[in-house]
Amino acid sequence: MIKDPTSRERFLNRMRSAVQAWSQPAVHHAPATTPSLGEPAPSRAPSPPSVSPDGDQVALFCEMLTAAGGHTHRVSTIDEAVQTSLDLAQARGVRQVVLTRHPELVSFPLAFVTAGLTVTVVGFAPDETPTPQQRAVQREIMARADLVISGADYAIAETGTLAMAAGPHNPRTATLLPPLHIALLDPVNLVPTMADLVARFKSEHLRDGRLDISSLTFITGPSRTGDIEQTLSVGVHGPGEVHVIVLG
Repeated sequence: MIKDPTSRERFLNRMRSAVQAWSQPAVHHAPATTPSLGEPAPSRAPSPPSVSPDGDQVALFCEMLTAAGGHTHRVSTIDEAVQTSLDLAQARGVRQVVLTRHPELVSFPLAFVTAGLTVTVVGFAPDETPTPQQRAVQREIMARADLVISGADYAIAETGTLAMAAGPHNPRTATLLPPLHIALLDPVNLVPTMADLVARFKSEHLRDGRLDISSLTFITGPSRTGDIEQTLSVGVHGPGEVHVIVLG
């Protein structure tokens, strides 16, 4: 008579099945080597860009972000981007908004204040040295906010991923604490693949073997958290809703 497996045995069987599945060859293949951020990129022929069937990088980005649970909006002007953001905020009952000091967001605060929302611009000037108390005050504001609006320093078309460089214009916690995140993306900052992002990032931020920023945050759709029971939760460790407004 075959005994019913214990919970421990069932768990180990699931793990063995998962390991076996992970060990199978992938359907697609990444570049043979992807340089780390702190090392010079080896010279090699550029990989062919990932594109959608019609050759549109923006369309591919939108498709992949939507597949990851995010939302995309394509607009032609900054005014349209402001109105789209305001419509999203009002539809969700947003009252408190934080904006990062991204240069493309300068026209956003007035529209939101005029609509009766509380707006705080977070971050510091490049030549400013904030005190620990000033940083703590900003963290409290970001933790209470309903919505954060940021720029997007980079984006990856093949995965629908945003990449946010930490700096005075973009505090690390700004895009992690509020439950709703709206990002404004200029297609000039969109690259085909992760390898392309690494190459561009190093060309812009690697100086004498050292990076000039402290971190780079990758965002692919809303925050997801999975536990050992394989239960997926959305919005526990970051925004539960992510919208990207693509200019042009």
